[in-house]
Amino acid sequence: MRVVLATILLAPLMALMLIVGLLATILLLAERSKAREHDLAGGGTTTNAAVASTGVVSALRAPEVGHPRRAPAVLPLLTGRGAAESVARRDREESGDSWQWRRIIEYDHADYRSQGRRRSPATARTEGTATERSVKLVALYGGALEFQGQRYERGHTPFTLLQPGTHTVRVYYRDCRGCISKTHTFTVGPKTPEVLKFRADFEDATLVVNRPAGARVRAAEKRGSVGAPISFPMSQPLRRVIVTVSKEGFQPKTVSATLETGAVVEKSVSLDPL
Repeated sequence: MRVVLATILLAPLMALMLIVGLLATILLLAERSKAREHDLAGGGTTTNAAVASTGVVSALRAPEVGHPRRAPAVLPLLTGRGAAESVARRDREESGDSWQWRRIIEYDHADYRSQGRRRSPATARTEGTATERSVKLVALYGGALEFQGQRYERGHTPFTLLQPGTHTVRVYYRDCRGCISKTHTFTVGPKTPEVLKFRADFEDATLVVNRPAGARVRAAEKRGSVGAPISFPMSQPLRRVIVTVSKEGFQPKTVSATLETGAVVEKSVSLDPL
């Protein structure tokens, strides 16, 4: 009878101790999870866990950066026995595997730095090595190119990787009698534009106004008289100019003329009397 009575009296106490133990276990596991996330994220030291329900404060030291937080044994904390043994065992375990966590973190940091310096595939494809430049050559005004032993009749090269230094390109025209082929020298360096444009040289064009006799001629920046050839320097195969012819007793008249490099263009203008 006394045994049954003692069992009935002790049952609530044992149940209470079991509940306290479970709560302590949950708190310690939660603390361990937070500490592990903090350590892996590169955080500093964490505070020691305190078991408020039993009044026993954990004497475990805060882990170093990169160390996983290990939960101490629950039973020694609840009973007050074996605290020193638990601390010593945890120290041995941490000293044994700390090098593994340190190597993992160092590897992650090195991998992050290497990824930050790595160029994208598109950049590597267009730039080649760090010393090469992707350059496109273009001939102006319908010209053709000769570069590195190849001819480009359409007037441009594809984007080509060029080594730094001096290069040459020749610009020529197939159907232009006044166009003079020209060889250009250019330098490739870090600041070289992606597209380089070149042109040939061009012979002067000549304008002659045939009539009316005795009239004055003004064409663009040039001035002359009827019958006298007027020469124009050319920077391209064709050029359009405005021509004004004037004579005393007649109304001035303005017309346009298209000049061609290396050619003589004749123009006749009729004036109306005043």
